[in-house]
Amino acid sequence: MQFDAGSFEQVFTSCTFCSVPRPVEGLRALHRVLEPGGELHMFEHTGSRYFPFSLIMNVMTLLSRRVGPDMNRPTVENVKSAGFEVTQVTPVFLDVVKMISARA
Repeated sequence: MQFDAGSFEQVFTSCTFCSVPRPVEGLRALHRVLEPGGELHMFEHTGSRYFPFSLIMNVMTLLSRRVGPDMNRPTVENVKSAGFEVTQVTPVFLDVVKMISARA
């Protein structure tokens, strides 16, 4: 991204990080453009830790990643790996669709 570091107070994503080829790098780019203490708010689908959803999503990902999204990414862990402090994770649908809030 061609924005200066610290350009934004908040960043919002919606069903984005299933399709970003290198999600931690993409999240690091968002971290860079947020001002210190800036907020990241995400509405994302993620992998599931519950059977049978975990199995279904793993099988779906084998097919879906050939044409686009990974259905079962560990997005909360990716956010942490990118240097964010996760402040809230709110399940929207089971443990698959989540709202994730984090601070730079």
